[in-house]
Amino acid sequence: MDLYQTPARALDKFVQDQLKPHKAFLDQVSQAVNTICRVLREKCFQSSTARVRVLKVIKGGSYGRGTALRGGCDADLVVFLSCFKAYADQRAWPPENFAEIRAQLEACWQNQPQTLSLQFCPQEDPGALRFQLISATLHSWMDVSLRPAFNALGQLSSDSKPSPQIYADLISSRSPAGTFATCFTELRRDFVNVRPCKLKHLILLVKHWYLLVTEAPQGKLQSKRASLPPVYALELLTIYAWEKGCSKEKFNIAEGFRTVLGLVQSYQKLCVYWEVNYSFKDEIIGPFLRSQLKKPRPLILDPADPTWDVGRSQGQCWDLLAQEAGSCLSCPCFVQGDGSQVRPWDVLVNMDLYQTPAKDLDKFIQDVLRPDTGFQEQLGKVTDTIFKCLREKCFRSSSPAIRVLRVSKGGSYGRGTALRGGCDADLIVFLSCFKTYADQRAWPPENFAEIRAQLEACWQNQSQTLSLQFCPQEDPGALRFQLVSATPPGQVDISLQPTFDALGTYSQCFTELQRNFVNSCPSKLKSLILLVKHWYQQCLPPVYALELLTIYAWEQAGRKNKFHVAEGFRTVLDLIREYQQLCIYWTVNYDFSDKTIRSCLQKQLQKPRPLILDPADPTWNVGQGNWERLAREAETCGSQSCFVNGDGSSVQPWDVMPALLQQTPSWDLDCFISKFLQPNREFLGQVNRAVDIICSFLKENCFRNSSTKVLKVVKGGSSAKGTALRGRSDADLVVFLSCFRGYSDHGTNRAELIAEIRAQLEACQRQKQFEVKFEISKWENPRVLSFTLFSKSLDHSVDFDVLPAFDALGQLGSGTKPKPQVYIDLIDSYNNGGEFSTCFTERQRDFVVSRPTKLKSLIRLVKHWYKQCMRIPKGRGALPPQYALELLTIYAWEQGNGTAQFDMAEGFRTVLELVQNYKNLCIHWKVNYDSENEIIKNFLTQQLRKPRPIILDPADPTGNLGPGTRWDLLAKEAASYANSVCCANKFGDFVQPWVLKGGSYGRDTVLKGRSDGTLVIFLNEQFEDDIAQKRKIRQVLEMWDPRPIEKVEMIGDKLQLVLVTSELHITFEVLPVFSTWVKPSNWNSRTWASSYKPSPEVYRNLIKPENSACESSVCFTELQGNFFNTRPQKLKNLILLVKFWYQQCQRRLGQDSFPLQYALELLTVYAWEQGSDEEEFNTGEGILTVLELITQYDKLCIYWTVNYNFEDETIRNYLQNQLRKVRPIILDPADPTHNVSGSDPEPWKQLAKEVKDWSFFSSFMVDNMSSLLPWDVLPASLYATRGHWLDTFIKDFLQPDKTFLDQTGVAVDIICSFLKEECFRNSLTKVEKVVKGGSSAKGTALKRGSDADLVVFLSCFKNYSDQNTNRLAIIKEIQKQLEACQQKKQFEVELEISKWENPRVLSFTLKSKRLNQSQEFDLLPAFNVLGEAFLGNKSKPNPEDYIKLIKLYESSYSSKGGEFSTCFTELQRDFIISRPTKLKSLIRLMKHWYKQCHKKLKKKVSFPPKYALELLTVYAWEQGSGMEDFDTAEGFRTVLELIMQYQQICIYWIVNYNFQNEIIRHFLSTQLRKSRPVILDPADPTGDVGGGNRWAWHLLAQEAEIWSSSLCFKKGNFEPVKPWPVPTVQTPGSSGLGLYPMANPTFSSERRMFFIP
Repeated sequence: MDLYQTPARALDKFVQDQLKPHKAFLDQVSQAVNTICRVLREKCFQSSTARVRVLKVIKGGSYGRGTALRGGCDADLVVFLSCFKAYADQRAWPPENFAEIRAQLEACWQNQPQTLSLQFCPQEDPGALRFQLISATLHSWMDVSLRPAFNALGQLSSDSKPSPQIYADLISSRSPAGTFATCFTELRRDFVNVRPCKLKHLILLVKHWYLLVTEAPQGKLQSKRASLPPVYALELLTIYAWEKGCSKEKFNIAEGFRTVLGLVQSYQKLCVYWEVNYSFKDEIIGPFLRSQLKKPRPLILDPADPTWDVGRSQGQCWDLLAQEAGSCLSCPCFVQGDGSQVRPWDVLVNMDLYQTPAKDLDKFIQDVLRPDTGFQEQLGKVTDTIFKCLREKCFRSSSPAIRVLRVSKGGSYGRGTALRGGCDADLIVFLSCFKTYADQRAWPPENFAEIRAQLEACWQNQSQTLSLQFCPQEDPGALRFQLVSATPPGQVDISLQPTFDALGTYSQCFTELQRNFVNSCPSKLKSLILLVKHWYQQCLPPVYALELLTIYAWEQAGRKNKFHVAEGFRTVLDLIREYQQLCIYWTVNYDFSDKTIRSCLQKQLQKPRPLILDPADPTWNVGQGNWERLAREAETCGSQSCFVNGDGSSVQPWDVMPALLQQTPSWDLDCFISKFLQPNREFLGQVNRAVDIICSFLKENCFRNSSTKVLKVVKGGSSAKGTALRGRSDADLVVFLSCFRGYSDHGTNRAELIAEIRAQLEACQRQKQFEVKFEISKWENPRVLSFTLFSKSLDHSVDFDVLPAFDALGQLGSGTKPKPQVYIDLIDSYNNGGEFSTCFTERQRDFVVSRPTKLKSLIRLVKHWYKQCMRIPKGRGALPPQYALELLTIYAWEQGNGTAQFDMAEGFRTVLELVQNYKNLCIHWKVNYDSENEIIKNFLTQQLRKPRPIILDPADPTGNLGPGTRWDLLAKEAASYANSVCCANKFGDFVQPWVLKGGSYGRDTVLKGRSDGTLVIFLNEQFEDDIAQKRKIRQVLEMWDPRPIEKVEMIGDKLQLVLVTSELHITFEVLPVFSTWVKPSNWNSRTWASSYKPSPEVYRNLIKPENSACESSVCFTELQGNFFNTRPQKLKNLILLVKFWYQQCQRRLGQDSFPLQYALELLTVYAWEQGSDEEEFNTGEGILTVLELITQYDKLCIYWTVNYNFEDETIRNYLQNQLRKVRPIILDPADPTHNVSGSDPEPWKQLAKEVKDWSFFSSFMVDNMSSLLPWDVLPASLYATRGHWLDTFIKDFLQPDKTFLDQTGVAVDIICSFLKEECFRNSLTKVEKVVKGGSSAKGTALKRGSDADLVVFLSCFKNYSDQNTNRLAIIKEIQKQLEACQQKKQFEVELEISKWENPRVLSFTLKSKRLNQSQEFDLLPAFNVLGEAFLGNKSKPNPEDYIKLIKLYESSYSSKGGEFSTCFTELQRDFIISRPTKLKSLIRLMKHWYKQCHKKLKKKVSFPPKYALELLTVYAWEQGSGMEDFDTAEGFRTVLELIMQYQQICIYWIVNYNFQNEIIRHFLSTQLRKSRPVILDPADPTGDVGGGNRWAWHLLAQEAEIWSSSLCFKKGNFEPVKPWPVPTVQTPGSSGLGLYPMANPTFSSERRMFFIP
């Protein structure tokens, strides 16, 4: 069969049938080779004068590596001789010595005939004896090269690396590349032999293809006077392709073959090497390897011999091989069954940022930019060495003595934003000789000489993994050097700055233990083991592994003596299928109490899975071996009869996971959660489908013939909170019913309603809609109906708990606190704590669901631990409820960490510590209730005085989840887990729990139990010796009354003080500090560095005139690091991408420095905060946003107030001065004196120019080739803009420019021409007029709001009803005509599909050659109620038009107000357009604020329409100012105040309609009595854009409240801006004919309520 004509799916069979050698031939070869080895040992070299012994014979070549082809293959027999003492001896071997070996082999074949004939070949290689072993019957032969070699490796074990000295000697010999490759045959053989069988099949396929190429006409090769690369290069390339692209034992062989050929085509980029036997760490091997990697491509280093580049030697023609590879890619062997081409694996050869699609940017960051883990580890070790050198070696001879107080890591490395290949790091050395900033400035640069000398000496005396290279010293305030790594390639530019401190081999020995371990198991468990062993066949894992696996399954299922054997069998098979996750061991004979054993076990646990440690011998992993075949067998037998119950149902396995939490290493906890606890999409979809079934039943079938109605159904429990565990298909549904008028009804009628729901479920079951199985309740008045649902639409059953409840909260928004009366009624009604907690299910759900994803993962982990605890027999008494553990976990996180990213083991350990300290727990929250109300306050006081533990339900103050349960049993389990591997780090030490903030477990109680802290002692004199200083303090402390002090001790260089009382045990670290200006009251321990905020005094000292700007920024390195460390990982990835782009730009510009790098990091953070603020975002959009901001560099004004703010007068004046300077301004969030954007705008100009070229690359194109859009981010934040700069803000960022307006005008002209000339050309319907509406027509459009509204008045609409009836047909006709024009290529449109049956609008995007960018349109057909006579006419519309509208609105025909507001577009436009220009600017500002709120909240709720805010702004101006020139900040503040008073707002105008007509007057009176807010459209009285409760005004009001404290409302002198006094309510006069503005109520600048006469 021809390879090229073989279908892709048949390649495996092709390899098996055509390429694999005959087993009989391999057996014959094996016998012949054994004979040759015996001859070499026993017959050869017997007469040599110097006794020569054969040390060993190693089989190499294709035969030795297991990659021999059928027909003909090669084999190397490497004979290691005792006469070779060095590499040079091997090279001196005389070829005539082969004569004796040849003679002995010929004699052997003559004296003892063999199955294979022996034929010697022409001897062209002086270093080898070549011959063939030939089988006449099997038509196969083997070319054998017998090579004598120096035994360089000695007796090397299979799992250890050769000594680096072996390779150092090889390199020092300076022999030609690969001369002594035979010495490393064992390593070469083992490198390939350990690979999966199928990978070797792929190698056979590649080698067969290679032979086909060599058998091609030789003219090609002869013309090149060259040869193809060695076949061994193709073997290595195949292994590389598999490692990088697949790494699975099972794979598609056609995909692998296609990948290798693709790599051959890319041979000019190949750089392939391994570090399995040698590495870059050795001082001799490292430089040699670096020189190898600099050679031309292709480069393929032999993994056994670093001197041999098998990918390139003189005369190799990879180009011919590449041509052949390209020519066969369209052959049938690369075509799948469906006709599609086989896809190669994704193997990275080279990657260019500009060619990376936007969707792959995340992968680009991960693969190209993120620093290599190994390099990071090397850097960590080296920096530790530098720190040690600085502390112990430097400044020892200085006078006066200088001490290194501490060293801090800064720069990109310290902030966690380092790039792969090259990054910067600041090592900030805090010295005792600096008492002020001035001392630091006076530091003499020659002092660096001592530091440099000590570092050079350290590197000479002790070799390091990174080389040290000093740079030209251009900065007098820093010592600059580089740390360089060859592999992975990379370097770090270090700037060391002195700073003022302003702020299984012996398994047989354990046979008896192994025996006893199994013998102690119950008889039935041994029966199950027999069953498993009977099923077990000839597979690689030892059968002992299956025995242990069976015991493990039984133990985890409950250790029951009686059990269902089929269930146990099914469980073991399921575990085998998950063999890649198995991690099993026991601590019956060894445990983690001893640190040495703990370290050994932890090393074992870091090994690949499966891992099954012998319970008697921790060094023996009995799980080693090939489990794949066993897993396949387990997969195929799941449907056999032995797994079918008598009723035909399948046997269910026990609930056992492949790994135990208690045995999972702490660093694998996140992976444990992801693999075993996190529900997958299929599971969640299953539960959601089941919930839909029951919800539909409850709403449609239940109480259908009853006066009781279902008000709402709320999903509760773990699935609603986002903390469900995998495999737990349960759901809680709370049904709020109308028959419950209060809490008492809830308690009284609950049982009756549960019975009714059950009866209705049974009726639906009889109708075969679904099947349910009920759980019988043991209570007379049950709270819950529990049942299991079965349905054809579900893959498996789902358990339900349905709970009827009283709707105590009503339609309360998720961000609003319940009214105190809700809880007062609850306190008056309850008998048992928490009995009405179901009424607050939504609050319980929201309390958890809003938490970070990782915290929910920690909750899952704690719940899984709780579940494990429940399996252990506990005797009498129930464990605490699971909900208590959820709340305890949230509390631990809030008090101990509070960030979205944290160490999972630390969090888990903290919860376990809290459980152990349960007698001191007192926890409650104030999110839903607090102590402002006297009744609630008294109740809470009583609750908090009860015995501990106290954990109050945050939604229900009567629910105390602490008392009455067996916390003691849970505490015992917590102690066991806290001392297990899941809480120990890689060094064998236990991870430390979080230190809970404030030193208190409860919000209002002092911490009881163990705690730690830092005691800072300020001294007015400085000791020369830090140790002596601490000893002096120790003497003073020991003289105190010893009663509270347990002990004072020195541990190393640390001084510790332990305080013990009846309730407290606190260990303090004592830190003596000398400072001339930092006051103790303003100091905070370094324990709290992550949340530390410097006092104003720190910054007042910093900004003194004698301190120049930014010279002391290094003092705030820790604050800078904290600013970045709390950010999401994906934002740090975006920072990496921006910095990578910046470095490329600088290199293109010929620059080798990066002055704006920190500025761009901060700019990226700002862009993310303002544009996304989400952990997950589109990276392409993010970088586009940063680039767009760079183009607006001359307007950038960015700062943060996380560490300093405007409250202190000195700092405020300084900041104001900073913010008046020329843009760009980007202030360091840690140091206000440091404008990181620099004083020279030229670098920004160059970057802005680079952006224009950059933005059009494919990196920012999506699949449909339309450009991504940046986030809507301005160069300056409105929130941080001072009130007197608001006009400038509007002008610079919100006011549309002429280009935008012209663009909109051209687009409108195109569509107007189309409507008048093209549309309805062959129809009786005519376009009477086209009116431009929306913001662009009113003159209030925003710069970024490029949309246009066009209202088309048509002759076919004779009245309002016609518009409603015929609107859909008209829209379809316009759409049809638009598509026709598009086909004629007049322009291009993208239509938006409406979700409404009878849409009001046709939305589309217009693209045309006449436009620079696309334009969005909303086209609305309308009835021309005003007629042509209205154009230019300033009179009011005819009242009759409004009367008809009102009658239509009041009829059943239409219930939506404002449905025909489009008919009055001209009135709406004229109402706004006639206003002063500055009022329109204020409207723009309000619309921009509205957009910011909408972006931030992102709730699935309806916000009030923007038109409502426009009208509210006009009203505020009319009532509060009325002047053409006014203070914008005052107007802005006034509108926000009105929004906060939305529940009183009642506004209307009488410019187009009034109260004179009886019908209109009556209708207006009705409108004004509706729920507030009421804001009537001045053009359409049916349109109430306030909407009452229709829209989420409360969310907008909350934002207005937040913004009221922003800088927008601070004047230049920092006085607060006062709002205008504006009434919130208008009512008509008593006569009904005039309007008399009455305020009931209003607010003043102090927001007091009063009446206006």
